[in-house]
Amino acid sequence: LTGCILAFTSQIKLKLTATGIFGESGQMCQGLPLMFTAIMASSFIGTLVSNPFDVLKSRMQNTKSNDGTLETLIKIVKEEGLLTLWAGFFPAFLRQAPKQIFELTWADKITMALTGKAVL
Repeated sequence: LTGCILAFTSQIKLKLTATGIFGESGQMCQGLPLMFTAIMASSFIGTLVSNPFDVLKSRMQNTKSNDGTLETLIKIVKEEGLLTLWAGFFPAFLRQAPKQIFELTWADKITMALTGKAVL
């Protein structure tokens, strides 16, 4: 999850900076609006990618059968539908986004202060 969020944050930040919406080189308000937007978008994508694995893992832990990963996945999709893999998406996103905003913004600002280079 973190690797996905880091990669997407960097790419989204580059794309948003190129638009000029966040000022010259994305430095409007010391780059905080740019970071916030990039991290929110990447947290959404990261949660979207990881949530099916979390649902699958939880189902496997809570069942008494010894079905494998693929069998459990097929059973969930057949019995409950494909969208069940994203059950709990919004609570997961609402938990993940603020955490990532805090952590990645501080990491970026501390790295910038110490090295003069952005971490993301």
